[in-house]
Amino acid sequence: MKKSKLLLSLYALILTTSLSCKKNVSQNASVYQCSPISEVYSNNEGTFIDLNHQWYIKKCDNGGGSVFLKIDAITNGDSVKITTFGDGKLYDQKIKLDSEKKIIEDIEISFTATSIPNNFFKENTTVYVFKNDNILKINIESCDLKY
Repeated sequence: MKKSKLLLSLYALILTTSLSCKKNVSQNASVYQCSPISEVYSNNEGTFIDLNHQWYIKKCDNGGGSVFLKIDAITNGDSVKITTFGDGKLYDQKIKLDSEKKIIEDIEISFTATSIPNNFFKENTTVYVFKNDNILKINIESCDLKY
């Protein structure tokens, strides 16, 4: 009973945090978002993804915040997953492909419920493209970010 109440309270805190966030607006936008990057990744088996991405931050009113990654891509893969982080836990999120194998997503990569770093930091994630038995693994890193 105590465990379910604790989990329910934690879920409510995370939901409230997520809903109370708003995108930072700053005169120096480069502090809060990275420049878009466009690159084609492929492997020897012919699996590829043409990936355009941009990192940015949303700061919450209660002191927490989230790092997001906008993705606009096209692939010849059958499916795509991306690793996300939430308060120290790893998740693999499946990304939707349309009928032409295009991706347009805005993904929350990481969040902290109540405390954010004071200094500049970098975030990273891994994108996986699956085609038949082949896996293309891509590690991407943000520019220097700051809340």
